[in-house]
Amino acid sequence: MSLASPEAGFVPHHLSATAADLAGNGARGRYFLLPGSPGRARRIGERFDNLTVRTHPRGHDVYLGTVQGDHGPIDVGAVSTGMGAPSLEIIATELFHLGARRFLRVGTSGSMQPGRVRASDYVIATAAVRDDGASRTYAPAEFPAVASVSTVLAAQAAARKLGLRHHSGVVHSKDAFYAREFGHGPLSEEHARYRAMLTAMNTLASEMEASMLFTLRGHFLHQATANTPAGLDTGIEPVLAGAVFLIIGEDDEYTDREAELARATDALVDLGIETVRRLDALEQTR
Repeated sequence: MSLASPEAGFVPHHLSATAADLAGNGARGRYFLLPGSPGRARRIGERFDNLTVRTHPRGHDVYLGTVQGDHGPIDVGAVSTGMGAPSLEIIATELFHLGARRFLRVGTSGSMQPGRVRASDYVIATAAVRDDGASRTYAPAEFPAVASVSTVLAAQAAARKLGLRHHSGVVHSKDAFYAREFGHGPLSEEHARYRAMLTAMNTLASEMEASMLFTLRGHFLHQATANTPAGLDTGIEPVLAGAVFLIIGEDDEYTDREAELARATDALVDLGIETVRRLDALEQTR
């Protein structure tokens, strides 16, 4: 039985990919890397073997290919989600209904622990603060947005293998970049207090999409298993979602060192792909 079965008759409005494009890795489907930036999606795709590109007028081009894993080629894909929770909701939902069940956000973020989580460090999200509006159309604020344990373990193993300075913990997902991040607008004092509270609670970094992805995972899990016979153990986790980040800003200062940023971004792409390799190896041993 495949838990990566697409929804019959589903037609995406923002992607040119088909259900056949998203099939792969047996019952698991393709592993999908989800950067916010179209340029980063292209950079990820350029690392794939057997690359095929499904272009779309909205700019959410889908890159399909393989990477070599411990047990042979792994079917992978990459697509830009755009910026913010509402845009991610659209792209991740269309991918899910086409059959995707493995999601890894590969993004950038600002440090919320300056001096400890530094620019050019990497953060592996274990959960996300749901400071966004889109995820609350799926679940109340009390519902936790949590990454899959498997993706966290795989990302940690990947970061160690690559020798990257990394941290694991909670990240903050927001709607308003300039207001929440830099205090723009008439509520600047409120934003400053809010950020100080999150820092005091050891929130590691601030970004804009992880809370939506992790909340969607709960919904996707229910949909993927709703028709599974009681007691059936497929040996496959129905839906996985995780996130890895490059820290590009620290203490309200964003790096403008072009060469350093390019190197660190290349390493972020390496981290995303190596996480997929480690995750595939983990799943193959189950």
